Amino acid sequence: MVTRIISNFYYHIRAIFTGLKYLLSPGIRITLKYPDELLILSENYRGMLKLNSELCISCGLCSQICPAGAISLKLFEHEQTKQVKKYPEVDYKRCIFCGFCVDICPSKALELTRIHDAAFYVKDELYYEVNRLITGPKIDLPCKRSKYVISEVDEVKGIVYRNT
Repeated sequence: MVTRIISNFYYHIRAIFTGLKYLLSPGIRITLKYPDELLILSENYRGMLKLNSELCISCGLCSQICPAGAISLKLFEHEQTKQVKKYPEVDYKRCIFCGFCVDICPSKALELTRIHDAAFYVKDELYYEVNRLITGPKIDLPCKRSKYVISEVDEVKGIVYRNT
């Protein structure tokens, strides 16, 4: 019991010193200088959704599996086929970007994009009705002075950002 208390004490002291190292060292940086520096995301990053309406079979599994209740089905008339059926709509105010909707979709009509840093001035713009979900999320291109960086973990310095 005493050895466990001592080992736990040592663990907590070590964690405190690790935190102090990041706090007091000016050369160690945790955050990016956004928008001057943009992080290159991995291929399996979960961003905003895009809908392929031709593949959608209106099964509703995406709305049933959504843990946040961000997806609802609405009747919509497809412009090319003039077919009326239910398509998903997404409320990004509620979405937690878990990707369950993409995983469960039997026809692979939903796909995740790598767009994650979209900004909106009005909360109502966070609701993506069918037309906006079909075209996919649009964001402004980054500044011309922006450079892309890759994050790496260094055992001594912590997270290090390298220029590409």
